[in-house]
Order: sequence, then C-alpha cells, then structure tokens
Amino acid sequence: MNYIKPIKMRFWFIIVLLFFLVINTKGQSVVTGKIEDNFSKGVASVSVTYRSIGGSVVLGYVMSKEDGSFLLNVKNFAYDSLELSFSHLSYIKKNIKIPNKSAVYSIKLEDNTKTLDEIKISSPPIFKSGDTINYNVLEFTSKQDRVIADIIKKLPGVEMQGNLILYQGKPIQKYMVDNLDLMGSRYGMINNNLPADAVKSVQIVENDQPIKVLKSLMPSDRASLNIQLKKFLTTGSGKVGVGYQPAMWEVNLTPMTFDKNFQMLNSFQSNNSGNDASIQLGTLSLGNGSGILDLSDPPRDPSPSYFGLADVSSPDFDQRKWLDNRIFLYSSNVLKKFGNGLEVKGNLSYYNNLNKRDGYSVTSIFTPEAGVNYIETISNKYKTNDLAAGVNIYKNENNIFLNNTLKVNRKWDDALGQLMLNRDQAIAQNNNFDDFGILNKFSFARFFGKQLISINSLIDYATSPQKLYISPGRFEGIFNSGMPFNALTQQIQSSNFKSQNSISLTHSFKNLIISPEIGINYQGNKLRTQILTDIKGHINQLEDGYVNDLNTTQTTFYLNLTTNYDIAKWKFKISTPYNFNIFSVQQFNDIIIDNQIRDTFGPSLSVRYMLSSKTELSASGTYSNQFGGLSNFNSAYILSSYRDIQKSNGKLQESKNLGSGLSLSYRNPVKSMFASLSYNYSKGKKDYIFRTDIDSNGLSTVELDNRDNEQRSHTFNARASTYFSAIKTVLKINANVQLSQNDYLLNNLFIKQNGQFYGAGLELNNNSSQLLTFRYATNFNKSISTLKKQYENKIVTNNHFLDVNFYPFERHSISLLNSYYITNIKSQKNQMFIDLDYRWTIPKWKTDIEFNLINLLNNNSYIQQYNTEYSIVESYFQLRPRRFMISTKFKF
Repeated sequence: MNYIKPIKMRFWFIIVLLFFLVINTKGQSVVTGKIEDNFSKGVASVSVTYRSIGGSVVLGYVMSKEDGSFLLNVKNFAYDSLELSFSHLSYIKKNIKIPNKSAVYSIKLEDNTKTLDEIKISSPPIFKSGDTINYNVLEFTSKQDRVIADIIKKLPGVEMQGNLILYQGKPIQKYMVDNLDLMGSRYGMINNNLPADAVKSVQIVENDQPIKVLKSLMPSDRASLNIQLKKFLTTGSGKVGVGYQPAMWEVNLTPMTFDKNFQMLNSFQSNNSGNDASIQLGTLSLGNGSGILDLSDPPRDPSPSYFGLADVSSPDFDQRKWLDNRIFLYSSNVLKKFGNGLEVKGNLSYYNNLNKRDGYSVTSIFTPEAGVNYIETISNKYKTNDLAAGVNIYKNENNIFLNNTLKVNRKWDDALGQLMLNRDQAIAQNNNFDDFGILNKFSFARFFGKQLISINSLIDYATSPQKLYISPGRFEGIFNSGMPFNALTQQIQSSNFKSQNSISLTHSFKNLIISPEIGINYQGNKLRTQILTDIKGHINQLEDGYVNDLNTTQTTFYLNLTTNYDIAKWKFKISTPYNFNIFSVQQFNDIIIDNQIRDTFGPSLSVRYMLSSKTELSASGTYSNQFGGLSNFNSAYILSSYRDIQKSNGKLQESKNLGSGLSLSYRNPVKSMFASLSYNYSKGKKDYIFRTDIDSNGLSTVELDNRDNEQRSHTFNARASTYFSAIKTVLKINANVQLSQNDYLLNNLFIKQNGQFYGAGLELNNNSSQLLTFRYATNFNKSISTLKKQYENKIVTNNHFLDVNFYPFERHSISLLNSYYITNIKSQKNQMFIDLDYRWTIPKWKTDIEFNLINLLNNNSYIQQYNTEYSIVESYFQLRPRRFMISTKFKF
C-alpha cells in the first residue's frame, strides 16, 4: 500500500529543520526526503517535479541521488499548497499534494509494468544528475548506426574531430566504459568498434576531478566521458569484405569483454580499401585533472625527423576516395581491477602499413627579386612498421594515488619517391627512419595527516638512425663546385635522454589551497651527421663543414606555487613557476656554451565565475619567457629535402609569449541546449629569425639570424547545438575567425605576413521518420594571405554533404552519400562525389550484408590550394577510381 509519513524526529533532524526554516523565511521552502521501492531500497534517478495545485506548468525539478534521497528548493510563488510528481521508467508515476513549507518525506514507489510507449514518454533524451549529463542512446540512434561513435558524433554539446572527442569545444580528459579506463588516450579503438546497441547511455561528467585524493583540493574544469553499458558482456564487431578495381579486401575482427573488474579488447584488422586502421591506435589529446599529478596517458616523444620526401598534399575528406593503402594491424589490451582497488593494464600492438600517393603540385614563390615557379610530379611509396607495448599499474583511492606506466616502441619507416621536376628532370628520393624508445612515468600521492605529498618522475630515452638519398645530386654549388654529380646522401644518428622529477605538498586552508612544488629536469641530446656524394661512381665522405658532432644538455631547477581559491561562485587559480636553467653545447671538442645560466618566470591566472547553474564565464592570462633552440647549433649543413638545406651558427634562443582568453559556456540539459563562445589573443617575440635564401631554381638554404621578430593572433570561436525531441533532430552550428601577423626573412628582405581566416559550419541530423533519415552538413571557409603588398591570395571553399538513408522494406536500407565541393580555384571545377550503400540486416545472425559503390561519378583528381609564409602551392591529388565492395558486418 502506498503511503506518506514524516520520518522519525531525531536530534540531527531538528537541526536540519531549523536550518530549512531559516531559509524559508528568505522566500523559499526546502522539501527533502527519500524515495524507496517495495523492498525499502533507495531508487536513483527519479524525476521529482512540483507545480501549483491543478496547474500544468512545471515550476522546478530535481533528480534523486544513488541512495534515493532528494532535495527540492521551492521558491515561494504565493501558493499555499503544491503538487509533487515522482516519475521513473521502472515505477508507477506518483502524485502527492503537500503544504508549501519545508518538510521531510518518505516516498514509496510501486513497480511499473506499462508498455514501451509509456516508457518512451517518461524517458528524457538528456538529463543532468549532479555534474553528470546523461544522453539516452536510444533517442539519438537511427537504423544505420552500428558503433557508439555513430551516436557520439550526433550528441548536442559533443563534437568529433576525427577520433578526438570534444565537449563544449574542449577535449575530454578520460574515456571510460562502466567507469574503467581500458585504452587511455587511445580510445578510438573502442569508439569505432563497440556496438551501439550494447550501450545504455553516454555520460559526460563535467568538472571531473578523476584523482580522488584531489577532489577536495584541486577543482577541475575538464569533462570526462563514460559509456554506461546495458549489462556486463562480451561483445564487439567484425567485418569481412571483398571488392574490385583493383582487387580489394577488408577484414576487422574486434572482440571485447567488459566485466565489473575485468576488461579486454583484441583487434585484428587488414585492408587495402582506403581505411587507415592505424589511426585508431593514435594518441589523442586528453585533459589533465590537476597541475601536481599527471593522470594523462603519456605519449612517448618520438625522435625528431630531420628530413622527408617532397610530397603532394592529401585531400581532407573521406579517405576511402583517395587513400591507396595496404595495412595489417593487431592490438591486444587488457585491464584487471583487484579487490584492493589496484588496476593493472597491459597493451601490445603492431601494424605494417604501405601507402601510395600520386599527384603533382605547382608552387609559386614570391622572392624580393622575382617570382620562382616550379612543378613537381610526384609518385611516393611509404612503408611503416610499428611495434608498441606498455604496462600500467594504477591505484586511485581517497587517501592514496599511484600511477606507473612503462612503454616501449620501435618504428621503421621506409619511403621511396620518384619525382619529375618541371616535367623534364627526374629525381629519385629515398628516406629511411628508424626509431626506438622507452619511457617510464611514475606518479604517487598520499595524505600524511592533512598534508598531501605528491611525487612525479618521468624518464624517456630514444635513439634514431636516419638516411636521405637523392639522385642526381642537388646543390651543386655547395657540394661539387657547381658541377652535376650522381647522388647525395645525408646520414644522421640522434639520441635523446630526458628526466623530469618533482615533489609537491598540498594543504587546504578553508577556501584557500596552496601547493608548492620543487623539481629538477635534465635533457641531453646527441646528434651525429655526415654527407656522402657519389661523383662518377666514387663515394666521397665530406669532412669539414659537412659533419656535425653535437652534444647538448639542459638542466632545469624549478619552483612553482599553485594557489586555488574558491569563494561563492568564484574560482581562482594562480601558478607562479620560476626556472633556473643551465645550458651546455659542445660541437666536436669545441665548447660552444659552457654552463650558461638563464632564469625564467612564467605566471598564469585563470578565473571561473558561475553566472548561474547553466552558465559559466572564464578568463585566463599567461606569460612565458623561455630559452632553448639547442638543436640549432649544427654549424655544418644538414640536407632536409631535395630542395632544402640548412645550417646554423646557433645561439641560445629567447622567446617571450603573452596569451589571454575569455570564454562563456551555456548548457541546459533539460532543454537540450549547449553553447560556447571564446576569444583568445597571443603575442610572441623572439630574438632570432630563420633566414631563407631561395635561388632561381627554387632551392632554399636556411640559416639562423640574430634579429627580433614578432607573431600575433586573434581567435574567435562560437558553437551551439540543440536537440528537437519532437522531430528527433540535432542541430549544430559553429563559426570561427582568426587574424594573424608573422615576420619572416626572405633573401635578406624582412617582410610581415598578414593572414585572415573566416569559417562557419552547420549540421543537421534527423531520425524522425521510419522510412527516411538524413544528415546535412555544410562548411564555408575563406582565407586571405598577404605575402607582400602586391601579393594577396584568397582561397574560398564551400562544401556540402547530404547523406540520405531510405528504408523501403523491413531490414533493408539504401544510403546515398553525397558531397559537393565548391572552390574559387580557377583550375578546379566544382566537384560532386556520390557513394551508394545497400544493407540487408539479418537480426537472427546479428549480421549485415552490405554492398558499397564508392566514387560513383569516377572523379579522378582533386585540387586544393594553401599558403606558406612566402609561397602559394596548388596541389593535384590523384584519387582512387570507381569501385565496389561487398561485405558482411556482424556483432559478437
């Protein structure tokens, strides 16, 4: 039997009631209580609303917490009595009438056995509980959606840039499945293979401080994403397909297990259909929950690559239309959580990837004397082998934090290029890059009394042999007294060691939290280079002026004080790092810099103000003063491409940077509305500039020049998204403006380059009909680059995308994927691409049979234009021809 009764009076309750009575005298009453089922168990996520007696307008609402408790602030609208409603998917809706005064109630709900239609009506597409925004996956799912990435990219307030997920314009800081983080910053593998129908909801946790020892000490303004599954299960997705022109294949087998304390993902993928599966293993940008403990999955710093092949710029649209590839990939990942809270993760991955790129580019260089123009017809092959392994030990409790990550990586790149310069000069290029590295990162924190002690340590070592071969030889005036010669080879051996260590203490004084930190960093680099010439079959190893034997070190002692201050709706954070740097440089046996000392100071300030529960205003300002550039002490030549060579006498390079930002964000989950607006300004000044000298053949020589130069930029961004539940439509709009100014030194002429960029975009996703769904998106971009007063280049693009899905019969669908590219480039006609997909779904087997026709109109090339500091490049990329593929997709 349903009933309502006051909870027994106790001493603590009297205190709480008196407090609420005081609040009530200020114009509002407070209604609290607990909601339970027939077994006296608390019911979470119950929607509690109130309205006037007999009224139809909801005056306010709240969601019950995990234990079933709720607290409802009722503003006094001169109503003597109120009507409360309690709604939940699994329970019968309950309405009660109460006097408009502070009180505590116990609510009993009965199980609901109503039909699916009634459940849909009472289930909001988006609701907020505390700092967690819950998206009902079913509400945003269409018949074409198969993996959770298909859903996430449609959610209002959420964007996807490739595999990177952003919330309100900022990258998420964690991607979890049932609150466990299996993949760290490589979450693209889960996102692109987890079946959408296994997911109950996508949760965005705002202001998430994932490190528990810091929850009461260090506030966060970053968001995390959690995938809430319908149940613990073994699932995954797979695909097997074949196609023609040329003969094509695509295989993807990705099973995954998600249990309460155990998760595992294994994936084998192979294709030559234009799908670069290795992108799913890429490290994505993540937020970092604090300034004194680093939670992020640390990417290993790869060895610097000193050269590369001349290449043609690839299109920025669907890879299937242009990527000529062949890839084999395997990845295995496992997570085990033990009863004491300790988590152990391991991962192993390997891929072999072969890419081919064909096209040509027309380059116009604006030198002070005269313009230089050249055409490059390019045919390149890139072969990559990449092996990576890692182990992570992690513990995150209220009184202790431990995070240790060990990573090992080996990468082999072999690039082969055939280039025709100005249609009559054949040039062969070969680039070999081998990189081995090992990294260990350790973070530990524990409370000693009320003091939190934190320790961080990182060790990173990398070594890399590299080689660039060019035939015939170039830069004849430098290497062979102006006479032609057979070939030129640049050899490099580099090694880098980095160690970063710090300890900090954090203490709270009511609203003030201070965290002093001291640390020592060390970085040592070695660089060995030599150049070989082949003159009439005789190999010459060049000596003086062509060989580098460079050893550099930088030791930094630093002290940083981080201060957080919260009061009412204000949050302040101030950081004041001071660095004491010691630099040393040695070229052969000559000491170039002998323990030179430079100190720097780089304060930063951020302020957040909650205008309301839905709106936040934030501002930030930073200043930095840095010294570096130790890698630019190569006094001998280094060849970086067949047309570029550089050397530097070197100096300690000083740069000063000033930045500021202002942002306003709004989110109203009840009305499914999200918006943000931001402005950023940056100004930089350097006491050096790279001087570029370009000859009449387009060959460039780069050297360091002791001359000040400045860079400035203004950036405006605006975005908004909403969901119209009545017509099941998501609308997203965005706009951005960037104004910049940079200095450069070309053939001894100092020039200022001014750049302007304007962009806007719109996207509509509609799932309202059972017969037809569609997605329409458009973006407009305009860039203006002023190279000199008499050289101004404008590039305008306006792209349109329309994906229409028809469902003529049950379990059958036809999709037309249309894209239309408009540009102001005179040599490029506006282009339309059409893809056709047919799908037959067999629910009993959890399988789709698909037929895909790609590039139906058989477009064979794509042209795009871009600017550099002193040139305009028009790039012609050869596309893949029309082709078809038949495949089967299935779920585990």
